[in-house]
Amino acid sequence: MAIVDLEMGPAAARTLLVELAATEDELEAIYYVEPEKPPTPADVEDVLAAGVTLGIVDAAAGAYAISGLDDNKRQDAERFARMWIDPLWKRGVTVLTVDHVTK
Repeated sequence: MAIVDLEMGPAAARTLLVELAATEDELEAIYYVEPEKPPTPADVEDVLAAGVTLGIVDAAAGAYAISGLDDNKRQDAERFARMWIDPLWKRGVTVLTVDHVTK
């Protein structure tokens, strides 16, 4: 599993997972990143090389922000998918995006 953390930071993410009963082995197996820009093809290859089959983007608002996108525009929603979801999905990785904003 990969966590693309745009919200909590490593300490809070770890605490949350421990509170959800993650074991030390499970925590060690997580591919964790805090990106400052949208993913590149090299980033996607790194995720695949780590054996990731599930990626969680937390939270979508942060991913939109670092991508220069507006999450209230349909056109930007499609761009977001092309940048963040499609490159992994097309390679067999399930991608879950967390969005805390009421729409």
